[in-house]
Amino acid sequence: MMKDWFVALLSTNREAVLEEWVRNIDDGHTARTREMMSRGELRLQCAGIIDNLTLFARSGVRDVSHSGSSELVDQLREISTSRAVQGFTPSDTASFVFSLKDAILPYLQSAESDAVRLVARVIEVNKLIDSMGILTFETYAATRESLIREQSVALAEMATPVVQVWDDVLVVPLIGALDSLRANALMENTLSRLAEDSARVAIVDITGVITVDTMVAHHLIKLASAVKLMGAEFILTGLSPTIARTIVQLGVNISALQTAASLAQGLKIAIKHVERTS
Repeated sequence: MMKDWFVALLSTNREAVLEEWVRNIDDGHTARTREMMSRGELRLQCAGIIDNLTLFARSGVRDVSHSGSSELVDQLREISTSRAVQGFTPSDTASFVFSLKDAILPYLQSAESDAVRLVARVIEVNKLIDSMGILTFETYAATRESLIREQSVALAEMATPVVQVWDDVLVVPLIGALDSLRANALMENTLSRLAEDSARVAIVDITGVITVDTMVAHHLIKLASAVKLMGAEFILTGLSPTIARTIVQLGVNISALQTAASLAQGLKIAIKHVERTS
């Protein structure tokens, strides 16, 4: 069984395999990756993997993806996650695990004289380490996707500022494209500020929005409805002739929205509304 000879191989040659593995990885590191991780930190990670791999091999399982939770699997996921956050490349992360093959191979060749059995054992070791590399890469990819989503949400929130320009009057200046993610941030930020400031008017200025399609128009209508449900007035400003014509051509009914050609005109309407309702 693999577990017997592989456990013996790792246990007998632990220090030698560790030093060979660390040297292989360190030789492939760029100046940038050396700044992100010291050789001492790298050695600790490699030593932990070899020890956990030895424990894992005792179970007789030959593929980490079929093993469920284990100390080896947990460590690989933790390392992949931390490397994704630190900014290591996918290649750095994958080669970190795959280079273990080159560190083990010389000691495997020394321990097995039968050529047929040697080939079979090399294949077994390769399959096991390949499964470790795949797990590492999948975890890295999932972490990067999660980070990108979080950054996108943060950027969307930064791109939809809500500014108090007068007592009880908020202005949301929009610039660029308004996609679904940014529209959700627009809704959340505007309604939150309305509640926090007890504002009575929300002005959304779309002077900086290049194009308005059906989706954008519907997002604005939804926002207007939500603002009114909170007891505040909604004013849409910055409607250029081109955008107004586009909305008409799209057949989107925005007759329920209070509009103004410019932000200055919208502010006049807002101030009058505040004075009238005070």
